[in-house]
Amino acid sequence: MVSYFVKKNEINNLLNFIQQAFELFVIKEKGSNLYWTRFDPENSDEIIINRHRPAEPLKGFIFKSKEKILNNFNSEKTKPSAILGAKACDLQALKILDYVFLEGEFKDPFYKKTREETLLISGDCTSFKDVCFCLGIGVEPFPKENFDLNFSELNEGFIITVGSQKGDKILAKSGIPINKVTAEQMEESEQRKKEFLDKLQASICRMALPPKDSFKLGVQSNFKSELWTNFALTCVECGGCNTVCPTCHCFFLVDQNAEDKYQRLKVWDSCLLKRFAKVAGGANPRKHLSARLRNRFVKKFDFFPEILGLYACTGCGRCIETCPGDIDLREILKEACKSR
Repeated sequence: MVSYFVKKNEINNLLNFIQQAFELFVIKEKGSNLYWTRFDPENSDEIIINRHRPAEPLKGFIFKSKEKILNNFNSEKTKPSAILGAKACDLQALKILDYVFLEGEFKDPFYKKTREETLLISGDCTSFKDVCFCLGIGVEPFPKENFDLNFSELNEGFIITVGSQKGDKILAKSGIPINKVTAEQMEESEQRKKEFLDKLQASICRMALPPKDSFKLGVQSNFKSELWTNFALTCVECGGCNTVCPTCHCFFLVDQNAEDKYQRLKVWDSCLLKRFAKVAGGANPRKHLSARLRNRFVKKFDFFPEILGLYACTGCGRCIETCPGDIDLREILKEACKSR
């Protein structure tokens, strides 16, 4: 990968150029949360490129929460999306989504098209939330793949790393001044990363998480235990954990009438909802909430490691932050590994 140094006062010119061909989404702050919003050149000074991940996962831009897949009439052509500020945890999640929707005999044409068209501009994490535990799951907070351009912040500007031909063309055509990265700039970047990793690692240690290699066996060995029933006691079946999870990908199909015609929609589903496993005739192999909670963990920490060699969890902590029942994924993992 090739990296360049770009001064901070040139970034707005780059974003204005990108906006000509893309619907550009950036991160801003509201209260204690970061959120995605459309780029507004008049308020570009409010944009956050680094910091930590926003409240909503990146997956919503590529695997849409509600998508018309049949009889998509009266639809208007829109620009492809460009996402500024994606974080390593969300980029890691794309490995799971890509496997689900692009591998095997059938490739989802809607996901494939959006995935290929979307411009992903990531940024290093420079802060973290109390619920973040990416290092504990084996994910570093500095993007290494699945991006077109990545921003690493320095005092005077950014080191921009090119991750794809698409990113290389965007940077070249933008016309902004780019310079070779000096040894001093690289040293500053590495020092910043080391200081941040030390702080994040200290936070992970305070969580007292078991070694990541023990998660799979911990979940397997507790398949028939009361652990799932105990932790499900405060679950209100809202499905929030699935919605904010960057790797959750279950969906259902629904038909609806519109203008004397019908449309078929693909809509996000949630394994914590009571109807999730219900089949024709009313049978439900997972009618108990505890079984559905267990299913979430088996899928993330047993199924995907077995078939893909990856946990379907990136340590973003969004599910912990969102849960109204105060169910903490880290505590479940600790209990599972302790009682195996």
